[in-house]
This record gives sequence, structure tokens and C-alpha cells, in this order.
Amino acid sequence: MRNPKAIEQVVKTATTNTGIYEIVNIKNGKKYIGSAINIRLRWNTHKCHLRKGKHPNIILQSTWDKHGEGGFVFNIVQLCSDQELLEYEQEIINDHISKGYKLYNIREIAKSNLGFRHSDEAKSKMSASRIGEKNPNYGKRRTKEFNDKMSLALKGRKAPNKGIKMSDEQKEKLRASKLGKKTGPKSEEVKRKISETRMGTPAWNKGMKRVTPNLFLPPDEALLWIDKRRQDRELRGVLATYQK
Repeated sequence: MRNPKAIEQVVKTATTNTGIYEIVNIKNGKKYIGSAINIRLRWNTHKCHLRKGKHPNIILQSTWDKHGEGGFVFNIVQLCSDQELLEYEQEIINDHISKGYKLYNIREIAKSNLGFRHSDEAKSKMSASRIGEKNPNYGKRRTKEFNDKMSLALKGRKAPNKGIKMSDEQKEKLRASKLGKKTGPKSEEVKRKISETRMGTPAWNKGMKRVTPNLFLPPDEALLWIDKRRQDRELRGVLATYQK
């Protein structure tokens, strides 16, 4: 079984990040076999769901809860192209079944969700299940420390769509998707709901001083900022006088 750091190195140095992977229970050797376009991202998704107790594979989730994260190891079985994913995944599943290996896979037929679209009814149900207090982030506010960490983690990363221009077809789809949507003033009911959700939560700029239309600073910093701007203006005035 490979070391997780060794796995990361394989993925980083490989010419493709697409392939077949396995999640192995080191207590009994039972496995979950899967495939992914982005193996590293899929593994992170598995861990996130398992840690929260919300993994869609209830058998794997139950065993994870019993043995803990330390009871499992993640292995890359084979790297391949997108087109070969299902073929290789099915071959590996069939090989394990023929040799008597126990699998956590609920279905024995490799199947991809690429291109799958939820129905409007399913979307409505998913949306309703996350509204208000049902939303795990309901009432939570990000701390400055959290925002600073996020900013630091994202520095230097190139935006995935940087330099990519939308085709006329994409622009038309985007325009059509926004037709009929209200973007004007909010109704009194909407304003009331927004107000209710913010009750008891101090305004993010409470106690700060507005120094420009879009910039708020704590009082001490605001005074320093204003004083520096005043000095800059005076300096520009002196330079302008000499240049005449």
C-alpha cells in the first residue's frame, strides 16, 4: 500500500491526472474501486464526505465511522485517458470479483455521471433541503483570520478561465439563462427576510470610518490614511508650482 505523500508525487509528475483509484480498508483488505477525471480532487471529495458522515456510499461510510480515517489507504491503480476510464474500471472490478475480493462498490457495473443533469423537480428538492436553517452555513460569518488564510492560499493561482473568451453560443446561453430574472429593486418581503436573517449580527463595518465611497477603516487607521492623502496633495501642489 502506497504512502499518501508518494501518491501525491505520482499525481503531480504524471502526464495525466485521470485514472482508476481504490480506497482500501487496511483491517480486512476490502476495497472501493472508482475512476475520476481528476484523481486528487475525487480523493479530497471522498474524504470530505466521509469526515462529515455524508458519503453517498452508506456501506463505506459505516466502515469509515467504525475504523476511522487511519483505517484506510488511498491507492492509484492505473492512469489512463478520459475515453478509457470506464473500460479499465470495469476490467479491474471484474478481476477483483473473479478473484473473490470483497468490494464496497454498491454496483458492479462501472458507470459515469459525466453529462448527467438533474431534473427540475430534483433541483427544487435539493434547493429546499438547504434553505434557511437547513443550510450548514446558516448564520455563520467568516472571520478575518479565515479570509486571510483563503487569500494566502489562492495567491499566485491562475484563474481557470483567464484568457479564455466565451464563444457567441456561450454568450447567448448565458443571456438566455438570465431572461426574466428580477434584478431591480427588492420587494418589501425580500427586504424583511434579509433583515430577519441579520438580526443580532453586527454590521461588518460597525465602528469603522468611511474614507472613500467604498473604503472603511478603523478610526485610528482612517486618520493616518487621511493625513497621508493630505500630505500627498500638498506635495503635488509644491511640485506643480516648481514645474510652472
